[in-house]
Amino acid sequence: MAISRKEHKLFITIDNIGPADALALMKMFKHMERLGNQGSSRYCTFYADGDGSFHPKVSFVYPIELPEVPEITGVDLEGDFKIDSDTIAWRIYHDPEPEDYVRPTHDTPPPLDYNPSKK
Repeated sequence: MAISRKEHKLFITIDNIGPADALALMKMFKHMERLGNQGSSRYCTFYADGDGSFHPKVSFVYPIELPEVPEITGVDLEGDFKIDSDTIAWRIYHDPEPEDYVRPTHDTPPPLDYNPSKK
């Protein structure tokens, strides 16, 4: 079953973070807020220097239970994280596909009776 699109407050706590990383994250979140207010879409990145001083401990509190979406990792072939919430939105706001539905991939031909103009 699909979940509601109602907005709630997400609480994020980041422990074990230095002032430089805190400032960088705050700037990124303010930029994200500005993009939303302007109706503009961009990817926002943060360099996580894990072999340096960046070793955060992160916790989240959200008032409703969120579904798992394990098939959407956000990690690309180079190991970088780049995610689009629209991809997740399509998975959680719509009813699931029937059990017998086979999601086509680039190497899966459509069924012989496939007709995209049929509704």
